[in-house]
Amino acid sequence: MNNAIAVGGGTIVLLVADYDKKIPGCLGYCWERQNLVTGEKVTLTSLVPFSGATNLDNTEKPTDVWPVQKPIWFDEEAPTDTKIQYTVTPIVGTPQLPIRRNDLAVKTNILVLTEELTMSVSFCANNGILATQKVSRAIIKRDGTFDFDKLMSEIKTPNTPLRRLLAGNMSPFLQFLIKKAAAENGHVYLALYELNDPELLQCILDNAKFVSIILSNTGPDDATNKDARAALHAAGIDITDRILASDEIGHNKFVVYVDASGVARFFQGGSINWTFTGLCTQTNGAIRVRSDELSAQALDYWHLLRADSSATPVQSAAFRAANAINKPTITLADGSQVKFWFAPNMQARSKPKTNPPMPPDMAEVIPMVRAAEEAVFALFFNPGHPSVLDVILEEAAARPELVARAAVSTMQAFTKEQIILLHRAGENPVAVPASAIHQAFANYLAETLQAPDTHAVIHNKDLVIDPLHPDLSKVKVVKTCHNMGYKASYQNDENMPIFTGSRSLALAMMANIFYITSEFRFNWACNQTGANQQILGFLEVTDSWQDKYYVAGSTPRREIDYLMRAGTYLSEQTSVVTHKYPLKAESLVALQPQPKRKAPTKSKAPAKPKAPAKTKAKTKPKARTTKKR
Repeated sequence: MNNAIAVGGGTIVLLVADYDKKIPGCLGYCWERQNLVTGEKVTLTSLVPFSGATNLDNTEKPTDVWPVQKPIWFDEEAPTDTKIQYTVTPIVGTPQLPIRRNDLAVKTNILVLTEELTMSVSFCANNGILATQKVSRAIIKRDGTFDFDKLMSEIKTPNTPLRRLLAGNMSPFLQFLIKKAAAENGHVYLALYELNDPELLQCILDNAKFVSIILSNTGPDDATNKDARAALHAAGIDITDRILASDEIGHNKFVVYVDASGVARFFQGGSINWTFTGLCTQTNGAIRVRSDELSAQALDYWHLLRADSSATPVQSAAFRAANAINKPTITLADGSQVKFWFAPNMQARSKPKTNPPMPPDMAEVIPMVRAAEEAVFALFFNPGHPSVLDVILEEAAARPELVARAAVSTMQAFTKEQIILLHRAGENPVAVPASAIHQAFANYLAETLQAPDTHAVIHNKDLVIDPLHPDLSKVKVVKTCHNMGYKASYQNDENMPIFTGSRSLALAMMANIFYITSEFRFNWACNQTGANQQILGFLEVTDSWQDKYYVAGSTPRREIDYLMRAGTYLSEQTSVVTHKYPLKAESLVALQPQPKRKAPTKSKAPAKPKAPAKTKAKTKPKARTTKKR
């Protein structure tokens, strides 16, 4: 049976088409999106012309002109919080005269792309990949070099094109609990590693009386945080300076919201630092969880961090022992479960070079990967060794039937043996390093991988295990700031929530991971030469592009077969959200633009909101449209 599905993942929609058999004369697929509320129809676009044609202007055309020659595709401009549906139509004919096979058109499920996945869990992702044709078009100069001054200026400035493109809705998402506290006379407790984004810093300063913050140092000179730290102290905010040794990192990036009655209600965490580079020049994600019990555990950890900040040494033995305690599992209102781990949780202050004992958090996560029955998807910065990445690669090598995808920020994340496997000819690697198209070729511009003086490209620490397993107890998700290696558990301040049975979060993160890994798989393939060369930069003019997707047991076929099973569960993810966060009426007013409202006399922020979070949350900036594949 011919079928197609659409899965929302942060700012993008993962699209998969599956036809029973090869379509004679098919030149690719046309994808269309319809807004079922407004009736608007949009044909998705592609950047790649047919062989023999040119696209020297690096512009896009509708996919019924330049069709998609692969079953997996992505919509990067989907509207949020409205019902949408996609139609995929095979294209036949000739490159000069493409013809739609409307008799073979297939519609996907109906989708609502939203951050609020369930009544308990929200998920937000940015678009922070610089290595795209869209970004290259925006910053490349006539001499072929990149205008980094323009890039850095725009990502620091709210509402500029590049910041809107790269940050997506992340800044309003991060500000939400602060503004909620100001609107409802609550309080937020922040523990941050890095803070220099002007918009986020201003949000904290504008709502100073509702904020307590632990701000760690970013090195001996504290260069990243120095100005923000001075501004926070000058404003008289309740701030704790957490100063760690150079080989230890105060790596947290979390927020706990406490309501006016003193009850902890929300936990917000993830991988994103509160910096303009965290928002815009590296991939990142954040979650927000509505749970009194989970929030209370996070608040207890916050108070431990604060007390420990005056200890000698910081990260004391007592602090480490408290973090090693096995916390009780919490059941959320949506029926899923969460277990928290905190770090550092080993008494040794650094990971031994040989035979390091396994930390307790890794002793829970690593067996989860070993027990995966169907699929593992992950994103890492640089976890070191031993790590969860090592285990994923071991399991994938030992069990070819396991559907596995991963991407890491740097080649340094791999051992020498893993690098050899990465470059084995004729195979799709399980994990790829982040990379850019080094040199212009065919119709592609050269790309930049990083901004100046930055090192992270993929900054996510994401793990999804068996997202489509019929047994919800097998569905596991880790969304954390922890690098998921032993070193972080020994040396860093970290928090790690582990979700069980959260199908909606697993689906959203699966889609997001597929998007990021697809981007970097493509770039990695573009840079291969000789026997490894895969990408020529043009569409094929025959139907042979379909062949590899119909080879039984091949990696492409197994991925398609696996993803199509998501159709069974999509109603759990795509139903219209009815459990919005329970803001009071006055809170809803406070989070919208307005000239004036009554507020506590000492707080100017609610009376003059600087960045209306509710409006931004509902009006998502357009994501990038570039289709490199």
